[in-house]
Amino acid sequence: MNDFAFTVTIPENRVADFRQLLAEVAKDTSGLAERARTLGYHHERMMLQPRPDGGAQLIVYLELDEGVEPAGLLHGLMTYESAFTRWWNPRYMSFLGGPPTLSETVFAWNSDR
Repeated sequence: MNDFAFTVTIPENRVADFRQLLAEVAKDTSGLAERARTLGYHHERMMLQPRPDGGAQLIVYLELDEGVEPAGLLHGLMTYESAFTRWWNPRYMSFLGGPPTLSETVFAWNSDR
């Protein structure tokens, strides 16, 4: 299984805005689902970890379909065109400040069950 993760620091004054953006996406995930099917990933998780300064660390985790490489997925996320991405990308990227970079897996464990 290939996966991909990255983190972004969200300042205190933007955390509520980010939560609101995700609430808007949750109302209709059809555009997100279409993008995922096209680009080759099947699970997406976004978590906010509170920071002592009042901000949050956004943790994004994606599980990729068989044969999909993280670098190709990252490129696809930045270039995929649809009504959803024309709405989503400028809003989402305002929190990132730039494209995410590839992460390095330094430890992985799976249950034998």
